[in-house]
Amino acid sequence: MSNHSLSPSNHATTLLKGLDTLSVIASFPSGVSMPDLVNRIGQPRSSTLRLVETLRHYGLVEKSGRLWTVTDRFYDWTSPDRASRLRERYLPIMRKICDRINELVMLGILEGNRLHHIAYIEGEHALRVHPRPSQEHGLETAAMGKLYLSVRPDLLPTNASATLKEEIERARVKGHAWNIEESAPGVFSVATWAGPPSAASPTISVAWPVSRFEKNRARAAVDIIRQILSEMENPDTGESENRSRQTLSNKDITASNA
Repeated sequence: MSNHSLSPSNHATTLLKGLDTLSVIASFPSGVSMPDLVNRIGQPRSSTLRLVETLRHYGLVEKSGRLWTVTDRFYDWTSPDRASRLRERYLPIMRKICDRINELVMLGILEGNRLHHIAYIEGEHALRVHPRPSQEHGLETAAMGKLYLSVRPDLLPTNASATLKEEIERARVKGHAWNIEESAPGVFSVATWAGPPSAASPTISVAWPVSRFEKNRARAAVDIIRQILSEMENPDTGESENRSRQTLSNKDITASNA
């Protein structure tokens, strides 16, 4: 005998409708049109569109032409071991980043209202930033956390300062965020997206001890991360342009190391 009540009073009906919408989209690998989706979930077009746009904002679905499909991030999100799946995919990218920048590189994901560091690679320096893997961190003091707040402002603390809100807005516009000794004394870091900006995407950060930090070096690091991500995703495109950007970025890094 089922213990489920027929009364919806203890159910979040909007969530149920969202799950219905996601399950229908996921059942069509080649995509489903909005009219077909409206018909299959039995909701008005306006309500269905709001549900789909919310799922897109979270990073689980996307539109290709006239069809809606689930994203690669959906499969990460539904994986029994999401962290291991992401580590397998991003560790080669992180190694390339670390080879170029020679500082601590970390990978993070959003879990509820906390940031979770799931992988790191250290640079070859006698003085290193001590990583804190497999730990949860507050969002508002971490560079990666600020990126998540830029797509999930509902997670901002109720007493968030105007300064923090302005910083979050800059992170939303620029696609990268800073941590200036906020989570640990003597440590500076910058983070950017490892995928399309969304709560379901991982983020990558680079951290320096204050003795080696320079702002232009950090800005160059953001460009290097994005360049390497692009190269790994599109290995056959823009080789000469990538070589030119690599030379410029390496000059920035070398000058900062001098």
